[in-house]
Amino acid sequence: EQGLAWLMPTAVMVFLAGTSLLVGTWTKKPVLVFLLPTALLLVSIFFLWDFSPAWLSQAWNRFLMLVDPAGWRWLNETWLKVDRGVEFYNAEFVGLDASFVLIRIAFAALGLASVGLVQVRLERTQRASRVTAASAARATTAAPAEVRPALGALEPQLATPPTLFAGIVHVARAELAELKSQPGLYIFVPLILLQIIGTFLVKTGAFDTPLLVTSGTAAAGSVNTITLCVCLLLTFYTTESLERERARGLAPIYYATPVRSASILFGKTLANCAVAGVILLAAFVACVIVQLVQGKVAIELAPFLITWGGLVVPTFVVWSAFVTLAFALSRNRYATYGIALGVLVLLGWFQMRDQITWASNWNLWGAVRWSDFALFELTGRQLLLNRLAYLALAVFFLALAVRAFPRRGRDTASVLERLKPARLLRSALALAPFWIPPAALFSVLALDVRDGTQGSKAEKAGLDYWKKNVLTWKDAKKPTITALQEELELDPPRHFLRSKGAFTLLNDQQEPIARFAVTRGPHWREIAWTLDGAKIEPE
Repeated sequence: EQGLAWLMPTAVMVFLAGTSLLVGTWTKKPVLVFLLPTALLLVSIFFLWDFSPAWLSQAWNRFLMLVDPAGWRWLNETWLKVDRGVEFYNAEFVGLDASFVLIRIAFAALGLASVGLVQVRLERTQRASRVTAASAARATTAAPAEVRPALGALEPQLATPPTLFAGIVHVARAELAELKSQPGLYIFVPLILLQIIGTFLVKTGAFDTPLLVTSGTAAAGSVNTITLCVCLLLTFYTTESLERERARGLAPIYYATPVRSASILFGKTLANCAVAGVILLAAFVACVIVQLVQGKVAIELAPFLITWGGLVVPTFVVWSAFVTLAFALSRNRYATYGIALGVLVLLGWFQMRDQITWASNWNLWGAVRWSDFALFELTGRQLLLNRLAYLALAVFFLALAVRAFPRRGRDTASVLERLKPARLLRSALALAPFWIPPAALFSVLALDVRDGTQGSKAEKAGLDYWKKNVLTWKDAKKPTITALQEELELDPPRHFLRSKGAFTLLNDQQEPIARFAVTRGPHWREIAWTLDGAKIEPE
């Protein structure tokens, strides 16, 4: 077991570290360093770890087991999927087969080979640099002529500072032009397109029958995939966008311009959200391809606009605003990456453990349920409050980022001055128009969660009921239901139903039953009971 625990993570860590180093050295593009780890994570989540339909052949299943870099599919399919009994797991040895070991060694060898290629490339680059420097030293050049700038060119030019909106437009236009040369879109867009197409084309329902994909189910079913991919991509694009001027040595000039900090941050945020727009367009194309391949259901635009435009886009806005705030506070690219990825992992951990509510589900992970007969009727209020709350929170994040954005060098004395209680109170009051709306919306949503069917009140009522009734009647004798007649009236606009009926009970015990328990739902109202035609009042 110790060899198994050591072999699987070590091999993939060496592979990812070496290949990422090679990609970064070769391309000198920071966003591409995260390409392979991100791609492997997405492929593993959606194809390698849990994808196991009944029609999948044993050969393909074996292939997926071997190429899974984490080794989880091999461990699950070989040792855990079929229960071998407690005695086996307590006493037997979990062995490794030869093919699995060879694949792990191959992963590690590829990582080490990538490091070797990096070394060769660096040696060639350094050798070429030394040759160039020596040639330049031996060359003779004429003394440059004296340059006398025109005095008029050095005279200060007075200009009216741009308005907030004009500054946002100017910054956003410049950032959009810069995004065209970034390689992330050209790599992540096809990756996400293939991810969505592959997921829906092999999706099955009951008895492993293929599911027909409608526009609504496609839009809702791809929310988790799109959210995860785009938020990871926005983390890199937003951070690099904010770091770009400093990395190119233009920060002193750029930050000295009369453009407002709010214009800079809002403009960069809007431009980076255009990345999300490109991803959504690619996802729409992927969903259309799936529907055209199936050729059974008509393509509709409204479900995509409602689901992605109304529910998913606010997620991108609030995440971009959060990354911007993290950069403004840390003033460091790598600290921003650490904060953003740490928050993603922490929130994902809470979501995987079902410790998330409507108030804390910032990306609506697993909360979007589409019905072609209705439009989010059961959860419409919660969805609306959630989206409004997080959009208001995004505005608050950007307002904080504008206050903390580093356009000047940090003065320790001024930082200490700002941390005084009186100064902090004045700052909080000045930001009241930005933090009061999200606080109010989250409060209303939290109250809804508390009073809901799975809230704290309902949990306490259920526990009290169990203590008072279930434990008391657990071993009591009860009659058998032999027949049921039921009249059910549904009232969907009011989320209401009315039922009326009769049970036929049989005492199949050896002695009379003086009392028996009947459990009612906590949502029942206006209850009336009769026994043998006579109205009764249960205890």
